Amino acid sequence: PAAGSLNFVPIATPLSFSGFSQRAIQQFAPAFENLGMPTVAGGSSNTLREAKPAPGWQNSLQPGDAVSVALVSGDMSVSGMCTVTYNDGSHILACGHSFFNLGAVDMPMAKTDVLTTLASSYQPNKMGNATEIVGALRQDRHSAILGELGATAAVVPVNVHVRSLDSNNRVQSEKDLSFSIFVQQKWTPYLMMLTLFNAISSQNEFADQSTYRLSGEIELDGQPNLNLSTMQAPGELPVPAPMLLASWWGERFNRLFLNPVETPRLKAVNATVDLLPDRRTATVETGWISESDAQAGSVVTGKVFLRPYRGERIERDFSVKLPAGLAKGQYDILLSDADTLNRFQSAAGKADQFINIPQTISLLNQERSNSN
Repeated sequence: PAAGSLNFVPIATPLSFSGFSQRAIQQFAPAFENLGMPTVAGGSSNTLREAKPAPGWQNSLQPGDAVSVALVSGDMSVSGMCTVTYNDGSHILACGHSFFNLGAVDMPMAKTDVLTTLASSYQPNKMGNATEIVGALRQDRHSAILGELGATAAVVPVNVHVRSLDSNNRVQSEKDLSFSIFVQQKWTPYLMMLTLFNAISSQNEFADQSTYRLSGEIELDGQPNLNLSTMQAPGELPVPAPMLLASWWGERFNRLFLNPVETPRLKAVNATVDLLPDRRTATVETGWISESDAQAGSVVTGKVFLRPYRGERIERDFSVKLPAGLAKGQYDILLSDADTLNRFQSAAGKADQFINIPQTISLLNQERSNSN
């Protein structure tokens, strides 16, 4: 019974995390545990490679068998396991309680090998590994989950290439990670954050003063590709740089999946993350232009001075081409970081709440990279 209550509570469905560092699990576990799903470290993570059902799915998941539902599968995996109650040859019922209680869903469903059981009259449990995809979870309701055998769930294939660079920008080591994430408007962006954070924070080259440079491409079905680029260095706030970068990454997916007009159809996500061995930040200190009067259509030149973190002041030249039809008057030249300029553009996009996916992609593609 729940503490201080005479009511029974549903049996918990632990989420098994495989291929994740303990640090990543601790950072992201509260969101799952708030839904009543405790998190545990899992076993193998590379058995589920695609969402297409494996041969022999017709005879799988008989009553009493263990079934796993995969949120993430591949080099990293997140899955929940419970027991099959009913099988009519095309559909199964399992758990006897909800998974996330999301209603209609589309998630890969897999057979499971139970490795061992933990016998207990207080809280018995079993440990196992998901093995082969045999269908898709279609309903996640209060009293049970319903899966369709032989069905293929929609997933987003993700490839992350992580490189560790030395001070001369030479590659010291690199690693490729491939995995798939199930499609759901609230959970897909969160799982994108989780997997990117784990990919970079679990590297042996991770250090508190490292800078992270990300370049990524999101391929969409029937839409232009979305190109993303940013750098993230540690700041004075007690938030690790990998978490700041993961939050930036997840916010882009939020803007796609929470679109009020249509649902995005993602074909693939590819990202390259470089770990740079020092803190690469600089602040605009001062700037000036060569002359205060200019003609329309002319070029104004000037200098800007940047103050890096623990280093000598940097001097840069710049030039601005004035529009030919510029009216007579007083104008300002703004020397700014990319985030400030992007904020103006983002505010314009948020003013129209009903922009569609192509318009959202166009706005995101126009954002300036903060490495320039």
